[in-house]
Amino acid sequence: MFRNVPMLAGLGAVALPLVLHLLARARYRTHDWGAMMFLDGRSPRHDRLLRLRSGGLLVVRMAAIAALALALARPVLAPPGYAPGPVTAVIIVDRSLSMACDEGGVTRLALARQKALQVLASFRPGDRASVLLAGDGVVPLEPQPTDDLRRLARHLADLDDCRGAADLPAAIRLAANILQQAPAGPRELYVVCDTQASSWNGADAALAAHLGDRPLRFLVLPVGSPRADNLAVQSVRLVDAPAIAGVPAEVEIHLRNYGALPRAEVPLTLSAGRPDDLRVLRTTTISMLPDSQLTLRLTVQLETAATGVLCASVAPSGVPGDDRAYAALEMIGPIRVQIVSGDERSEPLRGESDYLRMALMPYGARRGNPAVVTVVPAERWSADNLDEYDVVVLANVPQVTPAQARALEQYVYSGRGLIMAPGDLVRADNYNRVLYRDAAGVLPALLEGPVRSHGPREPIRLIDPTHPALAYAALDRQPSPARHFVLRPRWFDVGVLATCDGDKAHPWLVASTTGRGRVLLLAGPLDADWSDLPLSASYLPLVQSMVRWAATANHVPRNVSPGEPLLAQFAGDVDGRTVRLVLPGGRRLDASAVQLQQYVNEGGDLGLAARRTVLRFENARLSGVYQLTATVVRPGGARENVAVSFVVRPDPRESDLTPLDAVRWNELSRLLRFERLDGTARPIGQDIAWRRTGRELWLPLLLASLAFMLGEMIMTRAWCRTGTQDTGA
Repeated sequence: MFRNVPMLAGLGAVALPLVLHLLARARYRTHDWGAMMFLDGRSPRHDRLLRLRSGGLLVVRMAAIAALALALARPVLAPPGYAPGPVTAVIIVDRSLSMACDEGGVTRLALARQKALQVLASFRPGDRASVLLAGDGVVPLEPQPTDDLRRLARHLADLDDCRGAADLPAAIRLAANILQQAPAGPRELYVVCDTQASSWNGADAALAAHLGDRPLRFLVLPVGSPRADNLAVQSVRLVDAPAIAGVPAEVEIHLRNYGALPRAEVPLTLSAGRPDDLRVLRTTTISMLPDSQLTLRLTVQLETAATGVLCASVAPSGVPGDDRAYAALEMIGPIRVQIVSGDERSEPLRGESDYLRMALMPYGARRGNPAVVTVVPAERWSADNLDEYDVVVLANVPQVTPAQARALEQYVYSGRGLIMAPGDLVRADNYNRVLYRDAAGVLPALLEGPVRSHGPREPIRLIDPTHPALAYAALDRQPSPARHFVLRPRWFDVGVLATCDGDKAHPWLVASTTGRGRVLLLAGPLDADWSDLPLSASYLPLVQSMVRWAATANHVPRNVSPGEPLLAQFAGDVDGRTVRLVLPGGRRLDASAVQLQQYVNEGGDLGLAARRTVLRFENARLSGVYQLTATVVRPGGARENVAVSFVVRPDPRESDLTPLDAVRWNELSRLLRFERLDGTARPIGQDIAWRRTGRELWLPLLLASLAFMLGEMIMTRAWCRTGTQDTGA
């Protein structure tokens, strides 16, 4: 291929030395005369030498002219798969968290940005390009390839945030879809990334098939060093969320050493509070072996119901940001429990509420109790003030009036908890009629009995020990009660958590969700009348687990994964004008970015008039801490400013800096048919331009022409001197 084809006419001048040579030979004629026979003639060997010299000079002169003519025609060595026309290209830039690693004072993202800009600078007018950002999903800077390369360059120059994990196979698939829709002409795909192996997970034969057979120039431009040392705090969490203010809580911290070196006596700090005002709770040191994991549990006590965050941190070592982990601090005040007792007695430990009160308030009037208990005798119980409590316990209450049953249903539907422990005073037919209501009420099972246990006593067995209502319970060593009710659970929404008599057909504890509330039903009372369960070590954790689970029906998790919505609900109305959301990094969004949903009369025909408001933010893909603020108008009209923290957990894959080894690089290169360019042999722009348009050969040809001319001069001078000497001899 030649860029200046008319100059090929200069090849005609190659014949000029030959013509001059032939003309020169024609000027001389040979005449034999008599005296010539007495002179010594030249030897045949000398004649052959002269002809060789003359022919060599002729060839060199012709080659000099040919090389000069070709140089002026500007020949190009076309690359494999060359196709003329405007180029359509897609540039994938890795902006995952690992790209924030420091490389001699410069981040990997800065190096990637520099290489991507060099790729853009190599394009010519008329070429089109698109840039995809891989990290926290795949985000295109432009919906379609554009010829406004300057705008793309400005977008790339402003790229400075690293987020999420890079899924390079997903980005390559999207790039292939874009290029398949491109018009005829050269297609190019560039991937600018670090050497992290996890970014290429999922690159397989299916991805190679997705790239198709259409010609594609695929180049990978790696940045950064292949180092893998990193100590990461992968997660921090409350073991039993939500925590109760004033009650010791366990915090679980998960760490991992990805490096090949051990870590000894590394300081670890656990803090809590607002993201901008953390208070240190605990400090300790950890030691870890190479390529190891560590799960650490620390006990802390938070005195007030806070809405900030927990933060576990170590000294920075590798990926910026994973030296600390956050968790939204999900806390509530002491649980407000009303025990409606059907059999209160003056003798110690003989009343229905005595053991329950001691289990829920083990410290008496002192601080540190998980609950605040109010006991009301059944004969004086009024259901008018149920909203003042988080959980209501019906402890051997003989019967319930229709008005009380309706109030309990409204109470549960609004998101509260109800625990029923029937005893010898309970009238099963009354419960079935007003609370079960043919499986339409809040009673999760039909009551039959009570009956006595027959044969050897079997221990109470846990059917679902992972259920949060049994978080602290260990009942397998407890004997079954001497008497119990036979429970016939509703089939559609009731879970059996424990059984008695060793038979799964005889539930001892069942759970259900009604409306937004939770209900627990036991087959017997929680005092010592029918069993010695209150005298066992399992009683206190069992009661506390059940009450905690029943009380947290309205609890909305605030620690979520990327892509999950952020939800916050409030009793009352929210002034939408006051809603603000601060994203990780400090960007602020107003109320237009947050969905506001108000709910009234959720109980339907139950006549509920309670109002609640749910704030919802859908686009929580960026990992880190989110801060939501709003003004809530409470049912009484009082206005309250609230702040709620959320944490979107980061992808732990980015903490693993293990690089691709040579074998995996070669395997990927063969599978996906790409080349690696590291920019060490020549600048990236020049290398890409040669692969796109070929290499011009005019300079080598010009140098060759000059070399032939110089050689011709040297040969002529040398052979003329030799010829003179031969003549003189």
